[in-house]
Amino acid sequence: VQSGSELFGNHQNDNSISTWEHKSHFRQIGKAMKYRPFGQTGIRVSEIGLGCWQFGGDFGPVDNEEAEATMEAAIQVGINFFDTANV
Repeated sequence: VQSGSELFGNHQNDNSISTWEHKSHFRQIGKAMKYRPFGQTGIRVSEIGLGCWQFGGDFGPVDNEEAEATMEAAIQVGINFFDTANV
């Protein structure tokens, strides 16, 4: 899973892409998120989900700011399915 800063290019080097440019790129390539029905509930979920297990820090520390940036990045590209299983 890429973090929000990795996905949207908030790096501090000369080769970085600004947040606005990267978000805009998703729109320009014409790739819209696809959704599927969730059973008979009438709810539509994104075909791509974000696994949130790492936010618990099992593979190392993840601060709240980074977790929030990652979730915001997912939302910005149309993800509405967040896997929060406690495994």
